[in-house]
Amino acid sequence: MAEKKDSKKKKKVLFVGDTHVEFAFMNYALKELKPDVAIVVGDFGYWKKSDFSETGDETGYFFDSLVNDHTKVYFCDGNHENHKLLRELVAEHGSDKPIRIRKRLYFMPRGSSLKLNGKRYLFVGGALSIDKEFREPGKTWFPEELLTETEVKAIMKTVDLDKIDVMVTHTVPSVGIDAVCKACQLQRDWLLGTVSEDSLQLLFERLPRVRDWYFGHWHQTAEFTVPRSRINFHMLNMTPYEGCLRGKGYSKKRLARVEKEYMERLEAEAAAAEAEAEAVPEEALGSETPEAAEAPAEKPEAAGGL
Repeated sequence: MAEKKDSKKKKKVLFVGDTHVEFAFMNYALKELKPDVAIVVGDFGYWKKSDFSETGDETGYFFDSLVNDHTKVYFCDGNHENHKLLRELVAEHGSDKPIRIRKRLYFMPRGSSLKLNGKRYLFVGGALSIDKEFREPGKTWFPEELLTETEVKAIMKTVDLDKIDVMVTHTVPSVGIDAVCKACQLQRDWLLGTVSEDSLQLLFERLPRVRDWYFGHWHQTAEFTVPRSRINFHMLNMTPYEGCLRGKGYSKKRLARVEKEYMERLEAEAAAAEAEAEAVPEEALGSETPEAAEAPAEKPEAAGGL
């Protein structure tokens, strides 16, 4: 009887904002919160290390540093991903279900769905990169980042939208742009384009059961509704900043405490490093070799603005 009861226990689901290949905070959150499932709302950072290497000879992926031994992690695509590699995965495995990347890590293609705690989640990634002029086409930027009307219409033909309960996207449908601009202190006419948002709007108008819509992309946090809709929009900040976590099975206070504790730990480490540097005698600093005094090379993810 006990086993039967446990099998019906609701899974704890953690929603995580854009990680941009920096997984230290996510590792901390998974360790502290121990979710059964974690969902990253795009800009996960699906890149090979060689994509941002000057020599191109680095091996592995940035997500190799993700530690999720006890949590299944699912992510939709954002604009900052290697879309060539993701499209190859879809060509091989299809777009209607999770694609296994490694143990307990799954990519959710546009139009794929997942059932959790009796509710059906639909994943539809994609958005516009405002920094594309600083990126290399075909290597660090891909036109396929945009979600198009053609893609959405194909999804509408293959997915039973009447059975969808929760939406997970990278950006917001256009009906929510004004609320997003208000939260981000932006003017709507500053936006460089709304192709992906307009495409998501087609879905927004055809989802009778959806009550929760999770998204990231804008690097701010907000909760809002829109007129004549019962959908609650949850905009997640980028990690590790305030508002980068939401959850099913967690209180808001618990999630906020994890975010705060991590930032306090970073601040303490920075203060300790500064104090240690100030404690080094000047004669010791002067004895450094030119090689030792050189600043370390900037990390590819920091330089590339992932």
